[in-house]
Amino acid sequence: MLPVDPPKVEKKILPSLTIEQVEYLINDVESVRDKAIISLLTDSGLRLSELSAIKQDDINWDNRLIRVWCKGNKEALAVFGRRTGNYLRQWLTTYNPNGGNIMTIKDLGRWESLEMVQRYTRSVSFHDSLKFYEATPS
Repeated sequence: MLPVDPPKVEKKILPSLTIEQVEYLINDVESVRDKAIISLLTDSGLRLSELSAIKQDDINWDNRLIRVWCKGNKEALAVFGRRTGNYLRQWLTTYNPNGGNIMTIKDLGRWESLEMVQRYTRSVSFHDSLKFYEATPS
């Protein structure tokens, strides 16, 4: 019997937020911490676990890069924009982690993060994403 490769299945990508939608979310948030979280997540695509593990020493302010540890304990660099840098600096002037994580587990606990995201979800709902996903040709 000859080995046969399985057919390649095209992966469908759910829509990402537009710049206007991100701006809307950030403008709707009151705390600098939440602005920093939303801005960093949308700029970098980090997972919450990666975000909650960032220390001040991991941030390269000049190049706007953050060293993160991904799944499989792999080191990677995440990029962030000027807006995110401004929010991170504002957050760090009010919260001094003393060399620890810039966002504590309490700040980014699973339920607290889910609650924060749900609180500010107005631009793209799950159903909107699902409609787009189903409408995308395979």
